[in-house]
This record gives sequence, structure tokens and C-alpha cells, in this order.
Amino acid sequence: MPKKSYNQILDEHLHILIAQGSYDAFIRLRKRYQKHAVSLATELFQKYRYTGISFKELVFVCEDYFPFAISKYIPGLSSFYSFWKSHTKLYAVNYISDYCFDEDVMSIKGIISFDQKNEGAHSLSELIGEVDERTIKRKVFEIRYVIHKYSVFFTQQEKALLNFILQGYSLVDIINSKVLSRSQLYLTYKTAVEKVQKYIGLDK
Repeated sequence: MPKKSYNQILDEHLHILIAQGSYDAFIRLRKRYQKHAVSLATELFQKYRYTGISFKELVFVCEDYFPFAISKYIPGLSSFYSFWKSHTKLYAVNYISDYCFDEDVMSIKGIISFDQKNEGAHSLSELIGEVDERTIKRKVFEIRYVIHKYSVFFTQQEKALLNFILQGYSLVDIINSKVLSRSQLYLTYKTAVEKVQKYIGLDK
């Protein structure tokens, strides 16, 4: 069993004191984790800088989760730092997905799917009935992030088509708009979906 570091021992000691009702211990541990919140916010801001969420806002979000981490942490299962970082990161990413591209996301009626088994549909998005709004937002967010990150590998037509689809338009809607011919549209759709599948796989 690896030996615990001084920081791990101190974190656990302060957590025990907090569980016993020590407010001073809470303040001390929170102060220690303010620098970790800044570090995590920096990491997230570098990865998701195009979302419109400011660095200052991300710092606030990372600090905001601290009391929840205190209440949910179970000593012995992991270090407090590992628990705090994994759960705070998830909390922050959920926040980003909730508050970026909000207008587009709210127009989506179904979850994004890359299952092309339904050849008759020829659509990037499938309506699958009632789904959790957070799941929809998270999936759209992930797809937009991949398209942005690997933008250089998509043509302008592919990016435009994906943008229409992510706003809730079907391929039939786009065909009726006469922006592209039917054959061009299906070819662009096929290559765009293949690229998104590829880069989502690389980004995991």
C-alpha cells in the first residue's frame, strides 16, 4: 500500500475535524483547495475556451462544488483530492454544457445519434421520445466541441450541414431549402458523420 503524502494526511485530518463540527477546519481546507480550483478552471478553460464561459466563472463553479465534495467524500475509498477533482470536474463540465449554446440546444427535440442503421431516415439526429434535457445538452455540447477542435479537417459544407442538424433541422428540411442537391447533401452528410465518429473516438 503506497505511503500517504503529507497533503493527503492533512486533508483527511481536516475532513475528520469538519465532520466533528469544526468550522475553522472547513475554512482551512477550503483555502487549501482554492488554488486547486484555479488550476482545474485553467485546465477546463483551455479545453473549452470557445464556449463563452469565462475563466472567472469557471473558477467560481469549481469553488462552488467544494461543500458538496466535503459532504459526499467517504474516507478510505480514495484521497480527498482525487475525489474532489473528479467530481468537481464533472460538475463544471455539466455547467458548461448547460450554459453554452443554450438557444440551439433548447431547440433540439431528440438526442443526437450516429447510428446509421436506419437508412431511410438519413439523419444525424433521431427523435427517440422523451429524454433527459441534460443528456441532450451534453451530447450536443460534445459534438460541437469535437467539430470545433478538429475544425481544420471539416469542409465548410460539412460544418454548415452539421450546424443545421444540431439546430434540429432534418435532411429533408435542408433538401427543401435547395442549399445543396440531394446527391451532394447525402455525400456531405456521410463524410461529415464519419469524421465526427472518428474524432469523437480519438477524443475519448
